[in-house]
Amino acid sequence: AEDGIRDIGVTGVQTCALPICRFRLAVPDLAVSMFPSLLERVQRAAPRVALQWETPKSSTLLDLSEGLVDLALLPEAVKRPEGVSAEPMGELHWACFMRAGHPALAKLGKKTWSAWPHIVVGTGGDGRSPVAEAAHRLSLQRTVGLTVPHFGAVAPLLAGSDMIATLPTIVLADAMKRFGLEARKTPFELPAMKQVLAWSTRLTNDPGSVWLRRRFSEAFRAQLRQACRLNTTYSHG
Repeated sequence: AEDGIRDIGVTGVQTCALPICRFRLAVPDLAVSMFPSLLERVQRAAPRVALQWETPKSSTLLDLSEGLVDLALLPEAVKRPEGVSAEPMGELHWACFMRAGHPALAKLGKKTWSAWPHIVVGTGGDGRSPVAEAAHRLSLQRTVGLTVPHFGAVAPLLAGSDMIATLPTIVLADAMKRFGLEARKTPFELPAMKQVLAWSTRLTNDPGSVWLRRRFSEAFRAQLRQACRLNTTYSHG
């Protein structure tokens, strides 16, 4: 964190006399729906604390180890260097999303999934996505109709088209009603993606870091619970 947050402790975070106490978070925008809850928790407890939200990039792990980034949400499978600690945050499960009334809702099998054009999020990472990997193993061809730069673009595009998207349920769980979307179980097995919250090991017992980690965990887990409720209902749509 910046502006002296390290020196003021938990009480100081809550009553910080500095103009602003800033934490830097590297979080993919798949968790965008979590941020209103996180901001509310932070501002209620410490109005002078500000958050700087950044997209994870190739240097994020190094930035974490050096304390340049306070927290990062990462897939558990990412190899973390020495000096980076982490705690489990839960699993991301998958679903297929499309507009209400979409013809594919009646029976979304592998053939139907392949036939309709897909919206794909280009995250900038290396290698195939889990969806592409699973489709490749089954010799399924995914028809990509549109690639977008971030998850936030998907819901309105689905609402206004006949495209479908296969995404973690946390991405669109709170947007389905607003955009008139429906979800269905994926027609093939997709492994859940375990997520971890990571930080610099030397800040493990730092009061400000502990304070922020607790609030991030509360907000993210609440969003996961909402997504899990979708997991139990979408197949009955």
